[in-house]
Amino acid sequence: MTKREFDIYKIIKNEPLISQNEIAARLGITRSAVSSYLVAMIKKGIIKGRGYIINSDQYPLLVGPGHIDIVSLCSGMSSRPGLYNSKKTTISYGGAIKNIAHYLARLEINPRAIFTASADFFGSQFLKDCSLNGIDADDSLIMNDISMPIYNEIATESGEIIASANMEDNLAHRLTPDFLKTKESVFRGATQIVVHDTLSYESIEYISSAFNDSTLIYFSIYYNDTVQHMDLLSRFHTIIMSYSTALQLTGGPKEAANAAPNDNEIRHVCTKLQNLGIKNAIILCSLNQTCWMDESNIIIQTTSSESTADRQGYRFYRDASVASIIFSMQRGYTPEESMNHLAASKLIAASSSNFIDTNYCQSLVENMSARLTSTFTNLK
Repeated sequence: MTKREFDIYKIIKNEPLISQNEIAARLGITRSAVSSYLVAMIKKGIIKGRGYIINSDQYPLLVGPGHIDIVSLCSGMSSRPGLYNSKKTTISYGGAIKNIAHYLARLEINPRAIFTASADFFGSQFLKDCSLNGIDADDSLIMNDISMPIYNEIATESGEIIASANMEDNLAHRLTPDFLKTKESVFRGATQIVVHDTLSYESIEYISSAFNDSTLIYFSIYYNDTVQHMDLLSRFHTIIMSYSTALQLTGGPKEAANAAPNDNEIRHVCTKLQNLGIKNAIILCSLNQTCWMDESNIIIQTTSSESTADRQGYRFYRDASVASIIFSMQRGYTPEESMNHLAASKLIAASSSNFIDTNYCQSLVENMSARLTSTFTNLK
């Protein structure tokens, strides 16, 4: 949805019987321009023909594994060898795709998701939590032959990992092309399709070829998974990744990504990504630095804020970042508006003591955004 389409959407949502002339007068544009926008919105499925009935079935679709997160924040070692003093332990129903869906629901966007989940107690609780939080997970793959993956983490109070353990198989490979083909209608109805980087090569190849007329978003978490799909990335509308992954995909060493990159380093990486056929990328360089790359722009945003966040790592703010990007796409935001929303979302998420900030919402993002000081540099 473009910015102007969203303006029209808001008007007809509140006044479905309003005339095109009235919409034109309110927005300061011609009636013929309003008519053109309405035709485009009907084609996109945003409204349903004459009468301008809002299509309430619009949704982003997220595809990937789910799991249980058990995180203990510790103050240090106890007097007993090998035992840490736990200050706080949380159990949450997560995984990156679940977290993104949760954040979208907090932004009052109704997401649908295709997860892998087990039929055991934890799996049923995972799906119950989805329902309670406004996530439609009815098309998920439910398995009887395996337990729900559990991620265990012991960390310092600032989020630095002391030890962690994960089930070796996160079950993403169970989302095979044959299973996904049974969900074709769900894919066809989505405004955006977000895929997790642990899906198999065959599944990502299927999604990116069968639904290449959709807005496809590839969400990269780890370089080692993303590099397996290297020759498929050009099929996606947008790639979301860390600077470390972007650097490694373009031939640079991981170690060079430890410090915040300068403008020349970012420009060099973006040029190489474009040479690989990647059209649009959003690179999360650090908590306070983001790069927006499209055919016309390489924009660097650097922010500062009165807010402080101890948890600086990519994993603490990546999921809220993806939700923010989807939200901005649906609202037709400009790159700068999108990056402001994204910067605020990153800070809110990184200030949380868990993988999800349950207070996250649009009004909180707007409040945080107003407190940011941003510098934009276009490198093109």
